[in-house]
Amino acid sequence: MTDDSSRNPEADTFHYIQLIVEALNRMNRLDIAIDTIEQRLPVELFKVVEKSNNEVAQRHPGTLRAYANRTRGKTSMATDADDARTSLLNDLLWTLYARFEAIAEGHRVIYDVVAGVARRDDLPDTPALIRGFKELWKLYQSEVSFSNTSHVFRLTWALDTFSSS
Repeated sequence: MTDDSSRNPEADTFHYIQLIVEALNRMNRLDIAIDTIEQRLPVELFKVVEKSNNEVAQRHPGTLRAYANRTRGKTSMATDADDARTSLLNDLLWTLYARFEAIAEGHRVIYDVVAGVARRDDLPDTPALIRGFKELWKLYQSEVSFSNTSHVFRLTWALDTFSSS
């Protein structure tokens, strides 16, 4: 890999990740970096879910109030209330999907680069480095499943709480 100092490494994400992985490999720190990613993933995914949940709530404050007012008045606008709830949940799930997709794509790039470096340099602990990504994927799936369920229940609880107060 040749370095072009006039080129912004952050402009090309794949190249930037490749540069970082190559540097970690040359410093004999690639295994430590993969372990760190594996350990921090659940915490970071949870933070993404929390941030997304807060952003969706900020984007729809009127919807939350309108839903609360409609259900407090016990009017026959159940369809409108369901539409409001559907809109909020739809926004939350699409926001999470977009962010998780970006995170998964980043991890795929890391996996591809690490696998390429391991093959090229014939690294002795290649299975451990690649195992890291497979384990990350399992953690990712688990966290996505748990977080989505947890936050959908919390958002539904918030809607119900606003409507009963």
